[in-house]
Amino acid sequence: MSSQKKILEKYALEHGYTNFKFYVDDGISGTTFNRPGFQQMIADIEAGLVKRVIIKDMSRFGRDYLQVGMYTEIMFPEHDIHFIAVNDGVDSTHGDNEFTPFRNIINEWYAKDTSKKIRAVMKVKGNAGEHLATLPPYGYMKSSDDKKQWVKDEEAAQVVYEIGLYIMDGLGPSQIARKLTERKILTPAAYYASKGRTTNVTKKGSPYAWDSSTIADIMDRWREYLGHTVNFKTRKKSYKSKKTLLNPESEWKIFENTHEAIWTEAIADAARLARQTRRRPTKMGEMGMFSGMMFCADCGSIMYQCRATNFRRDQEYYLCSGYRKSLYEDTISGKLSDERFQKLSADYEKEQHQLQEVAATLRDEIEAEERKSANVERFLSVVERYTEIPELTPCILHEFIEKIVVHAASDPKGKNRTQEIDIYYKGIGALEISKVTSSKQE
Repeated sequence: MSSQKKILEKYALEHGYTNFKFYVDDGISGTTFNRPGFQQMIADIEAGLVKRVIIKDMSRFGRDYLQVGMYTEIMFPEHDIHFIAVNDGVDSTHGDNEFTPFRNIINEWYAKDTSKKIRAVMKVKGNAGEHLATLPPYGYMKSSDDKKQWVKDEEAAQVVYEIGLYIMDGLGPSQIARKLTERKILTPAAYYASKGRTTNVTKKGSPYAWDSSTIADIMDRWREYLGHTVNFKTRKKSYKSKKTLLNPESEWKIFENTHEAIWTEAIADAARLARQTRRRPTKMGEMGMFSGMMFCADCGSIMYQCRATNFRRDQEYYLCSGYRKSLYEDTISGKLSDERFQKLSADYEKEQHQLQEVAATLRDEIEAEERKSANVERFLSVVERYTEIPELTPCILHEFIEKIVVHAASDPKGKNRTQEIDIYYKGIGALEISKVTSSKQE
């Protein structure tokens, strides 16, 4: 950029143009016109503040020949702008240059070809397991010895680990963000700024003001925090588009154990499950300890907590999300009034959209987990950390338990009501001794 400035300044002074201003867009591709410096120049032209535009060559102006033509052949003449491209010999006062449109097309072809070559290189690197991200996620940094490798950024990694502990305790993104803000932990953007590092994260306001979206992004990257490389998560439709699109997981390439992990398997499992089920606080502000872990034995649907301000603790219960469909069928058959139906289905409606999104994924993962071979060593390593458990906490629950399957109660309205519950432990599945039968008398 400094060399371009020298060329333009020299040209301007040699031709007697002394009152000039530079419009600079460092590091932004010419394939887009949504550049701050360029947009400021256009605004100044429309405000009547600019008489002449001088550029080094047409490729510096832009690489979309239709857009370039719109500016140079329509807008600039309308505003009586003297347009000069120094190296290409373009000067609007000398009349039309018949070769200029062809030069613009060639510049666009060059941009397209360059983009194709870059994508090919990135594909080779991605399939070879190299990190494709320009910057590592918060908690890591590039190795000083090998820039291709990620190593722990110890200070940030500690924060990520503590976020994992909050997840294990059953807290959601908003609650975790509030905790970190109260503790005055620097946000990722503020932390990078304090270290003098470049980042693609921008944050205005308080350096301690965490938001839920930042926590959610960290939770969504649980694979990276387990030490795995995940490539091809996103794509762009074309080299002209700056919009990033998400690829389906089936198109991802995952390479395990490529860098040191920050989270344990238990933390990553809790983060994955929390993001899939999007557990939210109840109206009373608490998270159900078993939310996102309980499933109906009959239909496989997730069960969610039902509470009310006038309920005692022993009156709270979990309900199969598939029950809403039964309510609809009862309404059609005339068993429920419209008023009663609306009242009973109000709470279920809130969860319906969420359930539709995760139902297929949950079924696939449940089946995959059931097919896994027993991992006794992992389970025993967890057991060794808890020689005594005076109180069951969400953290401990997620360490040990994969899921809880609840069967329909026998004699549900009678005095002899019993209900079977299967507890699936992480790594070893359901044991015979983990089949619990709860009776009304108990």
